[in-house]
Amino acid sequence: MWKSCADMAKKTFSNRLFISVAVFIVLILIYVYKLNCAFSVNTDFGRDIFEMQKITEGNLTLMGPMLSAGFYGSPLYFYFYAPLVYLFPGSLIYIVYLNAFIFATIFTMIIYFASKKNNFFQLIVLILAISLLPQTIVSARNPGNAFTYLPILFTLIVFPIFWKVDSKTKLFFLGLGSFLCLSFHPISIFGILPLIVYIFLNYKKKILNLLCFLVPAIASIIPTLLFEIRHNFQISRGFISGLHIGLGNLSFFTKLSENLNFVNSTLFQNFTVLVLLIFAISIYLFSRNRAKFSFYDKFLFLWTISAYFIYILITPKFEPHYLIPLNLLILVSLWISLRISSFKPIFIFFILLIVSQFPVSIFQNSSRPIGRFQKVAQFITTNFPELKKQKVNLIQVSSKEISVPVGHEYRYFLVNQGQSLLAPEEYSITDYLFVISEVPNFDIKKLDNWEIHEFGSNYKIQAQNRVENIDIYLLQK
Repeated sequence: MWKSCADMAKKTFSNRLFISVAVFIVLILIYVYKLNCAFSVNTDFGRDIFEMQKITEGNLTLMGPMLSAGFYGSPLYFYFYAPLVYLFPGSLIYIVYLNAFIFATIFTMIIYFASKKNNFFQLIVLILAISLLPQTIVSARNPGNAFTYLPILFTLIVFPIFWKVDSKTKLFFLGLGSFLCLSFHPISIFGILPLIVYIFLNYKKKILNLLCFLVPAIASIIPTLLFEIRHNFQISRGFISGLHIGLGNLSFFTKLSENLNFVNSTLFQNFTVLVLLIFAISIYLFSRNRAKFSFYDKFLFLWTISAYFIYILITPKFEPHYLIPLNLLILVSLWISLRISSFKPIFIFFILLIVSQFPVSIFQNSSRPIGRFQKVAQFITTNFPELKKQKVNLIQVSSKEISVPVGHEYRYFLVNQGQSLLAPEEYSITDYLFVISEVPNFDIKKLDNWEIHEFGSNYKIQAQNRVENIDIYLLQK
């Protein structure tokens, strides 16, 4: 008998391990497929790698990236990837690959460890659905403070569903996970809130247990708080001022209508246009079988509905990544309401709901691959070696309508190849200015922004070249 049980346990372990490895291989292949040529270096990534580069040079910072809502986040994201910038300064694609690896690993670990005491089929359905969500695939292939925290946040949301929160060690690691999410992006609070409520209600009389969770979680605000104290609360004052101006531009009902359209359209992109109907059906199933659900299940479901309306009321700016917590909450809530059903085809439909929106376009070749910036930087440092000791600065023109003058992505590779550059606020003392235009046949005389005015209009064009379909102008005072 004991031998039979041991053989069964061994077989179950082997099956779990085999399926977990299989899922990891599938996910990692999807997340890294054509990544080297499909990854696009946007201005946010350019800013991030430039800040990481400064950290590796000893210029530490208490400020993270500026968020779309108008205030600065924690710098943890910069420090998280800075070691890779230090080890592989010319191979930034390793940051992208590591990000994809983190996503695939966390989802696989949930399958392996949670499958010990949970319905394996239902668990696989949930993990495949969340890992193949369009926003998840995009996030896995695009490291950033707005994306990298997604699998950690998902783990925090589902943790009380799959495991008991019954030790100080678990509370500490849940607090640490909350710290990571909140440090990467404060919008993650929408996903973490159900866990916070659950922990407070269970440990309201056990202060030491609460501290095991709260101390690492609250640590996320320490860098920003220190910066605020040292700089007369500059971030807070700027955010309040910007919020006042933004709210004054639109009437309440106009803003409400725009937010509703934005939230719904983003949900439709990640699920289908039927997602609200399906969620309505799940509300019916949930209310009909409410006695079968735990307190956490009920609170999570009700919070998801509330969060949907809160998003419509307070969305500060139309950025798709703001909806990451809401998308995760909706997906988990749908799964919670469906898992009581023994009708397995409904889970197959659940997967099809996600796969039908598979973002095929993200595998297309990028118009801004990493190699493009390396070649431009190499051309400049090779052809203008005499400028390495001069007062040089840079302006980038990314489109006819929008000038992104800082050009961090070019600055990173130029500095990496030995070219010294003045800071973005030092155009007035600049002697040589590179204008890098991604707009074909851009008329340099029509460049009209603060940076070129600071440099001055009394200049001559020393050189004009074209590399990788990019025009490079060298201006000299």
